[in-house]
Amino acid sequence: MKKLMIIGVVALMSVGCASTNSSSAFAKKYEVDWDEVAVIEAANRNGASPSRVIWVNPPMKRVQDDSDASPQPQQ
Repeated sequence: MKKLMIIGVVALMSVGCASTNSSSAFAKKYEVDWDEVAVIEAANRNGASPSRVIWVNPPMKRVQDDSDASPQPQQ
């Protein structure tokens, strides 16, 4: 009975992991917004009490790939 339960749990976990598809055509691509990082860190350095910034979730911006671009009108 215990062996059957373990097999069932493992099967359910593997199905859950297989259902996530990050390489989908609908997946949005993001990268770190280094301009925003520089602005925030400069403001911190020039503030009244500068401290060290440790980025846990840095600001991100969406990267436009070819599939997101709207077609240019033909002239």
